[in-house]
Amino acid sequence: MECFICRRGLMNSHDSIIAGICGNPGVALEVSDRDGKLVFFNEAYRGLLGLTREELLSRDVFGLCHELDRDMERQRRAAVLADDNLQQSVQQSAMRRMFNRDGRLVWAEVTYVAVDGQQGETLLVATLRDITRERRERLLEQGRNRVLELLYQGVALEKICTEIVASIEGLGEGMLCSILRLDAKQGTLHRLAAPSLPQEYNQAIEGMAIGDGVGSCGTAAFRNERVIVSDLLDHPYWHRARRLAERSGLRACWSEPIVDAEGKVLGTFALYYRQPREPEAADLDLIHAVAALTALVISHCRAAEQLRAADQAKDDFISVAAHELRTPLATILGFSELLLNKNDFGPFSGEERDEFLEEINAKGEMLARLVDELLDVSRLQRNEPLPIKAEPGSLHAAVMSVVEQFHRQYPSCRIEMPAESAFPESISFDRVRIAQVIQNLLSNAVKYSPAEVEVKMDVWLDEQQVVIAVSDRGVGMSREQLAQMFDKYYRADNANTAPSGLGMGLHIARHIVESHGGEISATSAPGQGTRVEFSLPRQQQA
Repeated sequence: MECFICRRGLMNSHDSIIAGICGNPGVALEVSDRDGKLVFFNEAYRGLLGLTREELLSRDVFGLCHELDRDMERQRRAAVLADDNLQQSVQQSAMRRMFNRDGRLVWAEVTYVAVDGQQGETLLVATLRDITRERRERLLEQGRNRVLELLYQGVALEKICTEIVASIEGLGEGMLCSILRLDAKQGTLHRLAAPSLPQEYNQAIEGMAIGDGVGSCGTAAFRNERVIVSDLLDHPYWHRARRLAERSGLRACWSEPIVDAEGKVLGTFALYYRQPREPEAADLDLIHAVAALTALVISHCRAAEQLRAADQAKDDFISVAAHELRTPLATILGFSELLLNKNDFGPFSGEERDEFLEEINAKGEMLARLVDELLDVSRLQRNEPLPIKAEPGSLHAAVMSVVEQFHRQYPSCRIEMPAESAFPESISFDRVRIAQVIQNLLSNAVKYSPAEVEVKMDVWLDEQQVVIAVSDRGVGMSREQLAQMFDKYYRADNANTAPSGLGMGLHIARHIVESHGGEISATSAPGQGTRVEFSLPRQQQA
């Protein structure tokens, strides 16, 4: 069948170009008169916009353009048509935004050329190439590069997420985005970025508890799966928030969980629209890609924050270690100087000299424990196991040696002990290491308790294990402090206490207990004291 252009005799100086167009069914062809009225188009053009022949013929070129592009389209056409010598007219290329039948934005690269018809009319021939996907992929790549640049610069998480949202919203008309982070402990969602959503809507969903059927994002985070709601006003997930959606002018929401490399949900990425809308395959690919990028960002920022916190903790640890070593050392040097210069400071009675020597010995033991703790810290930093030498022995004797030492150091300290019969007759354990655990638990109990308040130790047995618990009636700890209690370098700094120590005692104690095959845990509440208990297996009995 002879094509329209050939039939109308429009193949003048551009015959090779136009012939190529006519012979290529994959190229969208648009022919219009000076006023923009369509006089011909091919099947590829209809497919580009999804409109029928009648619908296209009832419109002009400007009506098919995005309203913001119409003036520019008129200027381009006028420039091409202003050329007096159409035989020498050159092609002009430009970008044009158009809407298809479903209201989706189509980006096209357009090339114009003016031609003369046999009847003297001037027509504008345009070829259009759909670059919507190509443009999206290019902008996504630019967005990813920008995000990586911001990560490298150490920009705050919220700012990077806002940059992600801005780049995605720039891809298509009417696209509104949100990035929410999940507080896993509370099971609630919190805004990281949603600059284009109405303020009322953002405020209403802030801190929303996740759950099955709780909106698109609440359900996506709860199920760890994509949730597509094409019409918010006609979906059970949005029943309780329907009025909020209506007031906010939102009609569709597609939510993708943000998941880290280990499969843990970090939050959600969502696309909103102001009209009911079903996603296409490219839309699903988009939200998946953005969620994956956001997961990388959140994971990186959290890791960077943890690294900064670890570095700060190390700096604090060095400062504390220096102080803790200096304190007993000052005592040793002070009393030894008195004894060495007895002619200047003495004479001292035998009882006084014994007191000086006992103090020097006590502080020497404290220094030895601190040095041992520092060595343990070094091993744990290198991920080396603590040396454990388990031998059959009396657990009661090991515990009592620590308690007696405490009574010498803290004469006013009261420790309620169970009867010797509560302990197993013999068990295989590292006497030095378990004494180190007991020493740490008693030290913390005394440290965080009021003067002369009794500390209690309990022991009980079953067929598999022996459990030792140390309880105090001190200041206690909050839930947040309790969660960090066994962490490296952690020191619970309560307002009513002046804690000492390296902040590694309980961390080391946990490794010692676990190396024996046992477990250690704690319970506490502010103002109600703290209870720490650990278990040792009885299977290794002698």
